[in-house]
Amino acid sequence: MFTLELLHKIAVLYYKEGMIQEDIARKVGISRPMVSRALERAREQGIVRIEVVAPKFVSELSVDLASLLGLDHVEIAPSMNFTGDEDQDMLNDVAEHGAKYLEDQIRPGATVGLGWGRTVYKTVMNIVPKKRLISSVKYVPLVGSLGRTESHFQVNIIVNTMASKLGGSPFYYNVSTLVAGTSEQLEQIKREYSEVFSMWKSLDVAIVGLGVLGKRPSFPINDYNEAEQAVLRERGVIGDMLGCFFNKDGFIDLESTSKGFAYVGIPPEDLAKSKKIICLVSGKDKLDSIITASRMHLFNELVVDEKTANCLAMKLKEDK
Repeated sequence: MFTLELLHKIAVLYYKEGMIQEDIARKVGISRPMVSRALERAREQGIVRIEVVAPKFVSELSVDLASLLGLDHVEIAPSMNFTGDEDQDMLNDVAEHGAKYLEDQIRPGATVGLGWGRTVYKTVMNIVPKKRLISSVKYVPLVGSLGRTESHFQVNIIVNTMASKLGGSPFYYNVSTLVAGTSEQLEQIKREYSEVFSMWKSLDVAIVGLGVLGKRPSFPINDYNEAEQAVLRERGVIGDMLGCFFNKDGFIDLESTSKGFAYVGIPPEDLAKSKKIICLVSGKDKLDSIITASRMHLFNELVVDEKTANCLAMKLKEDK
């Protein structure tokens, strides 16, 4: 119905010369609804490209944080939610912006590992299904379950959802992250899930969240009773990644913090081999956790909400 020449002409009249659709319709001899459809078609054909440019202070903040934290990139999710519940607004900001960011990080043939938690779960749920699916991508859990019923701790669900939205093959890990068993039983798990363990050693992209001890401990820390949390505080625990606790000196041994269970998620040394580790974080209570984890090189890219990013920059500059 529309030639490329006509689409270009209508686009120029509307976007460059500022004519309203009614005047364009009269000028080119078509109806106003047809002008609207032509403008939509022009965008689909790539004749019109709409670019939203972040304010200069946001891009400068991103560069500053990347430098201060020693990261390859910091992606700042602008404040777009204002419901009055600040924590939820920051989470939604990261989930909505992070979903678009993650879509651009997945390449054909990649092996992608996924962690758990509210931020990771909600970000994946916000991904818009692609019309043209990405080929030959493998999605694998980085941890198992931990006996929780909440959706954001069901990593197999997160993996399956991302694979169905972007395209690729999901792999499942039907094992508890903390296992009470003999060394023979642990070796049996490794044999049964040898493909998962193998993929952990060669991840192209790992997508993780970040836990915090703080005043309001996040899971799995809040699953410990007060006495056990007191032990964690005595050991200087700041937060966790994928259920592995760390303090300012690094990871602490799990034997004294996992209630006698063995950890069978991705080993930290395997996670560190990933080409790109994207950490999704929201909330100003996680400043110390972000700083410590970045200094441990637990991730090389950070997606964070704007409010937390500003507080993080202030704290880093004060601490210099």
